[in-house]
Amino acid sequence: MLIDGTVRRVPVAEIEIDTPYYSGQVKAVGMRNPLYDVIIRNIPGVKEEGGLEKFQAVMTRSQTQKENKPTKPLKVVEGLDISVV
Repeated sequence: MLIDGTVRRVPVAEIEIDTPYYSGQVKAVGMRNPLYDVIIRNIPGVKEEGGLEKFQAVMTRSQTQKENKPTKPLKVVEGLDISVV
């Protein structure tokens, strides 16, 4: 099973990698058109330091407008008279 949830048959190889987040020998799958050069799963020994500094959260105009807009209360029927026979 791949990162996008699809199941495919792909070749597997043991390779040596050296990245800022992980160095060592891993089992790797070969793909024809991957989104990234290397995708590291949750494996023991992965370094997390500095990883979150590269990402930034942004809000779109639509999200900002929705955040500033008061929410409408949900219309519900009050006091239903339900009798079970």
